[in-house]
Amino acid sequence: MTSEAKALIYDFQNRHADESVGIVDGNVRYVENKAGMHAARLALVLHVARCVENGTSPLLPIEEQTMREAIILTEWFLNEAHRIYAMLAGSGKSMDSEAKSILEKIRRHGGKMNIRDLQRTMPKNSLFTHREPLMKKLLSMVDSGKLLRRHEPGGNNQAVEFFYENKITDTADTDTLPKNTGI
Repeated sequence: MTSEAKALIYDFQNRHADESVGIVDGNVRYVENKAGMHAARLALVLHVARCVENGTSPLLPIEEQTMREAIILTEWFLNEAHRIYAMLAGSGKSMDSEAKSILEKIRRHGGKMNIRDLQRTMPKNSLFTHREPLMKKLLSMVDSGKLLRRHEPGGNNQAVEFFYENKITDTADTDTLPKNTGI
């Protein structure tokens, strides 16, 4: 492996080791901790495949570009692991980091947002671009007291607004929505 490729893999491994500290789900934390190992293995597979294709010796060192490609593939697999574990367990990443991100988006939007507007602020690969997981997360935040919820009378589910930092002046229309409401 070239020194440039080694630097890339060490940086990648250290970054993911640091990020895994805040992850609550043990399965996801395990996957994150092994990110460097997965990237190194993928780099080896890509390297050998290229050598076979080009008719060169696989004993040549792994190049920087091959390591970059392996890291990109590993990032994709890590995102898929987060997505799958989130579907299986309800929350693949640290609930605190997800909640902090959502609270920050609502705070920057003046302290209140409806679901559709919040969905539009999510990264394209986020589980929360889909209404059902986002609503489930928001309702869990209401249940834990991190958010308040108001549903406009006669409105549809898009009229549900979530509030942060006492932005509601009239609390008569607010509730904490009991579990299993079907929303």
